[in-house]
Amino acid sequence: MQFRRDESKKGQFIQSGLWYYSRHPNYCGEIMMWAGVFFVSVHTLPTTVLKVWAGVSPVFVTFLLIFVSGVPLLEKQAEERWGETKAYQAYKAQTSVLLPMSKRKMKTT
Repeated sequence: MQFRRDESKKGQFIQSGLWYYSRHPNYCGEIMMWAGVFFVSVHTLPTTVLKVWAGVSPVFVTFLLIFVSGVPLLEKQAEERWGETKAYQAYKAQTSVLLPMSKRKMKTT
């Protein structure tokens, strides 16, 4: 919220806080939350069939976020908005799409 409130950052992409390590940390968190709910509750289900069916939901949400509605749409939007800027290209090359990881080194040519 602080980033959005700062008028001097209007129109810029966020690359601080969690976004320093991941371009989509919110989706990573959501996937981890649904996986966590599954792992915490799956042992309470009486049959293997129910356990497998319970696993469908977190897998489906993960699939949607990574391949259909979440990451692809935001990546396309970001590319249209900032794709021509060197700062965004460097950020994109160095920063993990989903999992928070340390920055990758830039290749110099």
